[in-house]
Amino acid sequence: MLEEETINQCAETLSSFGCVRSAEQLSFLASLLAIVISKGKNADQLNVIGNFIVGVGGLILTIAAQLEACEAKQDKIKQINDIKKQLKNLENSLNN
Repeated sequence: MLEEETINQCAETLSSFGCVRSAEQLSFLASLLAIVISKGKNADQLNVIGNFIVGVGGLILTIAAQLEACEAKQDKIKQINDIKKQLKNLENSLNN
């Protein structure tokens, strides 16, 4: 039961990234979580868990990359619209 409480505490800590102030702290928390998860598992079980975590991590990175691409596209569209407004304002000022 203590192991489950420790895992829950780690999960709560990781979910509140506001308290993680440095890469070192995040690395420490990841190490602690890896140790807690690994305790009492054999090599086969650890391989399954590790591969699962890597798979989840890869998917999260794919989602993040897609979000960044969408945000970049939205920024470019906004810039284009701003330039169009500036051109229209310049045309209006020339016509007046």
